[in-house]
Amino acid sequence: PCLLLLAAIIRDAECTCADYSAWMRTDKVVPPCSMCGYAKGFATLKVAADASSLYVYLQLEGNVSDWTIVSAGIFGPAKNNQNKPSAKGTLLDLPYPANLNGFWQSEIRLTSNSLAETLTYMREGLTYISFITSKGGILREEIRGQIGASSCFESSLFRNSSSPPIVDGDGLERSPYSFGNILLSVEATDLAVLIQAPADLSRSPGNVVAVALDFGPAGALNIVPTDLGLLASQSPRYKVVHSADAGLVAALVAGQARVLVDYSLSLTSAAGVAYSVAGRLAAPATPGVACRELVVQDSTYYDMGRERLSDWITVWSLNEGNPDAEAPLQPRYFAHPYQIAAGETATSVLKRFGMTMTALQRLNPTVADLASLAPSQVICIVPVWSRTLSASGLPICQS
Repeated sequence: PCLLLLAAIIRDAECTCADYSAWMRTDKVVPPCSMCGYAKGFATLKVAADASSLYVYLQLEGNVSDWTIVSAGIFGPAKNNQNKPSAKGTLLDLPYPANLNGFWQSEIRLTSNSLAETLTYMREGLTYISFITSKGGILREEIRGQIGASSCFESSLFRNSSSPPIVDGDGLERSPYSFGNILLSVEATDLAVLIQAPADLSRSPGNVVAVALDFGPAGALNIVPTDLGLLASQSPRYKVVHSADAGLVAALVAGQARVLVDYSLSLTSAAGVAYSVAGRLAAPATPGVACRELVVQDSTYYDMGRERLSDWITVWSLNEGNPDAEAPLQPRYFAHPYQIAAGETATSVLKRFGMTMTALQRLNPTVADLASLAPSQVICIVPVWSRTLSASGLPICQS
């Protein structure tokens, strides 16, 4: 979730991580596949802002020897320990590699006439991803993972503020930056780490030479940059940790984890002499802040507002800075985080802020039941100012 309340992990509102994720292994097949090859996988799923499509990222690693992968998909409805779906079966088809020998990744945008039904099953925790293999006409489920709204942690990674400025030979000040996410599975047993670096010259960290998660007394996790797709020739990828050490997970949840990125910038002086500057980006891994998303290349506040039935002025009012100069990979609010008070319901929230249930569902794609909101639960709202009421029930906009 984007917030941790007490010791429980509860999914609240959308934040900078993907909406859903799945850790896939052979031992999650029901019953476990004793003859399956060595293969593990990971997936993230993000609902489009207008709920018209689903963005799916998949990665597999390992070796499925002698067997050919013949299909993959999102299946349901089915609980985590359920052998087969109780009704529908295949909800959406997914891409897959015919053969797996090493690492494979893919991204796809899915649309379907039955997408609304699939999203309902996903919110209820009743879907899973599975890859099916074949040999000699015999089919078997190779790897599988339940889709869940995992916990999100985030880090905006900067240089130490006391470090001297870096200015290249062209007079351009270089301010290396990266953004990190850590996903924790619903069962609090698996981790996935993503580090993203901006491409623009002024903020690029250049050559990333080392990445580490420092969990304090619980230890550290050192990650080879290529395992995160941080080379110029690579696409970003997740470092996935299946069955993570319980001590590391406890330290993460307790707020003791830090993300460290060591980099080296290759520069040229005004005199034409090549030199390099090494440094470190660092930040705590904190629970993801509700109702924020990362700015992507060429994204604008107008786009963010339009996608969520809002407007750019409302989005800008939630954030700092120039509305026309947003830098990629900066987290920005797309809606107001709103904490449910005792006695409040979705109906009363909609009435007070002049919203429709469709708009509220778009802003909160992972909330299983908006009709049963719990006190202290955080949801995302975008008021319709012309219909918004004050705490006393009077319109805030008087004609």
